[in-house]
Amino acid sequence: MNPFHKNARMRNSAKWRLSILTIALLLGAVAGTMTLQGQPNLNPHGAINLDCQLCHVTENWTKIRDDSQFDHSKTAFPLKGQHATVSCRSCHQSLEFKSADTRCAGCHQDIHANQFGDGCNRCHTPEMWVDEPQFKRMHQESRFPLVGAHSSVDCQLCHPGDRYANTPLDCYGCHLQTYAATTNPDHHGAGFSVNCGECHSMLVSSWVGNLAAFQHTPNFPLVGGHNINDCSTCHLPGSNYKQTTTTCFDCHQSAYETATPNHITGNFGTNCAVCHTIMGWSPAQFDHNITSFPLTGAHASVNCQACHSQGYAGTPTDCYSCHQSNFNGAANPIHTAPSFSYVCTLCHNTAGWSPSTFNHTIQTTYPLTGSHIATSCASCHPNGVYAGTSNLCWTCHQQDYINVQDPNHVANNYPHECEICHNTSSWGDAIFNHNQTNFPLTGAHTTVSCTQC
Repeated sequence: MNPFHKNARMRNSAKWRLSILTIALLLGAVAGTMTLQGQPNLNPHGAINLDCQLCHVTENWTKIRDDSQFDHSKTAFPLKGQHATVSCRSCHQSLEFKSADTRCAGCHQDIHANQFGDGCNRCHTPEMWVDEPQFKRMHQESRFPLVGAHSSVDCQLCHPGDRYANTPLDCYGCHLQTYAATTNPDHHGAGFSVNCGECHSMLVSSWVGNLAAFQHTPNFPLVGGHNINDCSTCHLPGSNYKQTTTTCFDCHQSAYETATPNHITGNFGTNCAVCHTIMGWSPAQFDHNITSFPLTGAHASVNCQACHSQGYAGTPTDCYSCHQSNFNGAANPIHTAPSFSYVCTLCHNTAGWSPSTFNHTIQTTYPLTGSHIATSCASCHPNGVYAGTSNLCWTCHQQDYINVQDPNHVANNYPHECEICHNTSSWGDAIFNHNQTNFPLTGAHTTVSCTQC
């Protein structure tokens, strides 16, 4: 045979064998792919139709590509926030991907014991699981907004054991032990009401000494000598306060029995008020109360000639007649401004000319709340002018409005109705509720700064 023909035949035979081998390998690869995709029992990921090389490498089936091409955003659970940084196996305990639970409770233990259902996203976000500002905002929209001391206490003090549902809203529900432990006075023994708000205020930071709202019974006002801080002086420990007598002799019997002149031998009556006043047992004096001008407060200790310099009959009983110099000399505020009345009892009482007892809440149409309570009169009433003062926030807070930069109120043309976002407790803590707009904030939007949108 011609050597050239022999070599050509050998080359054709080698090409034919190579072609047969290539076809066999391709058929094997196709068969392998069909086996994984066509027979779910051999595919650990369940019924999915994806190219294996999106995640796997050809060298080792169990090794995952560092540059995985799988796009999770095309699934029903796009990865956001911290979800984008966790390993796949953290959420996919089973390799059958479609069996993964997309509920928060599927991966995160519900320490609230299903008190809030599946709505984890009302308080938590993928970006931040513990979002204290969001918790506080949620609380302000509840039936128990946090004010005063409640705004800074630890959540567990009111919600022990992570119990949030059915938490009591009344003071007594949380402060039972405080109520029971009181000794001065003993609240339980005194028969005090369990409505703590009658005496205590939530707007201050301390329970002890927080008696701004307490008012002694109207039929026995604490003035003069009775204006004492120690309740046990008149109310014995363990006694029922409501049953305490209001008769002078019951408390002052010893003073009656040792008095000079001798009240017993003189057969004096036990109605002490005939000669004595609440300013002090001694000295005794004429009972001015039987006249048309009963002496109370500071009037009880004034020398008679101070008011009766021109005699006794026809002495005027209006305050201004005696206190004109006090009226004219008042500087804070200036009383001589046209807006002030000569009826001194509108602001003053007989206990003393100063401090005044003007009640802005009752006597005006603008009750003082929050920070306004401690604000000086002159701050809102410059130059001693009171009548006609505007009650609009913008009138006093125009400069605050102009100075705000986060966000810029002027540039954004914000309305002048400051109360939409601010309250009287603090200008800085705006409480605008975006959920009242046509775009409620949910998910990641709840933590985005206002200026970003």
